[in-house]
Amino acid sequence: DTLLLPEGAVLQGPGASQVVVEEDGRYRLRDVQVGAASAGRLEIVGGLQAGARVVTGGQNQIAAELSAAAN
Repeated sequence: DTLLLPEGAVLQGPGASQVVVEEDGRYRLRDVQVGAASAGRLEIVGGLQAGARVVTGGQNQIAAELSAAAN
């Protein structure tokens, strides 16, 4: 089975790809490894299990708030 996410759900920075997941009512950044891209979707080859609750809208704002809170 292949795990695919919309390209916009994956935050790609220098040397790292992350997604925002919701766990136990809280948002967290999770590092993921991406594979092939096709038709606006990215293959996730590591760092995420099927069934994870991935944020697909507003994740840039959530990630910025999480990063600010960590500093």
